[in-house]
Amino acid sequence: MGGDGRTRLRPGGYAAAGGGQGTGGILTIEEHSHIGGLGGAVAEIIAEEAEKKVSFKRVALPSEFTKHVGNQNYLRGIYGLTVDGIVKNALKLLGKNATKLVKSALQVDLRIF
Repeated sequence: MGGDGRTRLRPGGYAAAGGGQGTGGILTIEEHSHIGGLGGAVAEIIAEEAEKKVSFKRVALPSEFTKHVGNQNYLRGIYGLTVDGIVKNALKLLGKNATKLVKSALQVDLRIF
């Protein structure tokens, strides 16, 4: 983020990070409108620079006033901005690769302990 609170992404960073290749996908999470945020910036970079198809999903608030009433935690649950919601979106994004990647991650974690 820049000093003014705006998101800054440089296309070179996308290429340097491998463009999402080998990761199973890119998931962005933001607690504000999906318009004009990090997810939109990442989507633009993927559209312009991806050499191969990259699975992408953004979890954010809709760009309209909510019809739901409740505290911040309740509204996070409605829009998938909880741990459970983020995990569900990540597994959906990974699709068939989810089981393999989760098992691989668990094996790495187990070796640490």
